[in-house]
Amino acid sequence: MLSITHKSSKRGVVYFILPGLLAILSLACQERIMQPQVQGRPIYGVDANNNLIRFGSMRPDSVTNRKYISGLQDSEYILGIDFRPVDGRLYGVSNFNLIYVIDTVSAVALPARSTAFPTLLNGTFFGFGFNPVPDKIRIHSNAEQDLRIDPVTGVLARDSTLAYDFSDVYFGFNPNIVGTAYTNSVAGAIITSLFAIDSNLDVLVTLPSPNNGKLLTIGDLGVNTNDYVGFDISGPDGVAYASLTPASNGGSGFYLINLATGAATLLGTIGNFFPLHSIAIAP
Repeated sequence: MLSITHKSSKRGVVYFILPGLLAILSLACQERIMQPQVQGRPIYGVDANNNLIRFGSMRPDSVTNRKYISGLQDSEYILGIDFRPVDGRLYGVSNFNLIYVIDTVSAVALPARSTAFPTLLNGTFFGFGFNPVPDKIRIHSNAEQDLRIDPVTGVLARDSTLAYDFSDVYFGFNPNIVGTAYTNSVAGAIITSLFAIDSNLDVLVTLPSPNNGKLLTIGDLGVNTNDYVGFDISGPDGVAYASLTPASNGGSGFYLINLATGAATLLGTIGNFFPLHSIAIAP
């Protein structure tokens, strides 16, 4: 505990500041620092080297900030990020089953909770997004895992294993979900829809009833991507973006995603040497 004493001619006053509170206040101050302007919507991404980067949706080749994500334990790294609608902060999940709040300027990560959630993550690539209605985190994996986590209490629900619905053209195929995003991602939302990207089949899918894990195909992306995929949907207007990584390339491209057809339209190459595995649109 840090003790700060202020003395006056009348009395001594002692203020006690918890280290965690001090860190949060510092983080909040840092986030008020003006960042360079970007063209289009500010997009944040996490790459294969655990860097947090920032670029604009209209100029993905121009990265205005790149910082290694610090504050993690040895061998720990961030698997997915998203902005939480209720507070506008950037959250991430790590391979140590911990949820973090990440400063968008310094890339310093602070644990949202001191303990890890109980179920071990299963997979190598993950989709991560906030459901804006109940304020819960959804995590999907390329090993068919389907989890819901309360960011405040850490209470976890293990939902049904991801699988294509019996009515779907890909029924019986093994899904490989690596990007997950909700529509209407704004504070106070009363309705939302969940979409995801399958990098094996290169398709956009939806989950009409997310808790039962059933996938319905929207359509082909038109891009042959590997598992390095980031996916997010703008809350106010429902515009969807993805970072996709064609198998022949080292870096990722930035794409506009048609939620009605699944078609991906290239907007440009992301100006980062390492491919991205998660993106988040700033609110």
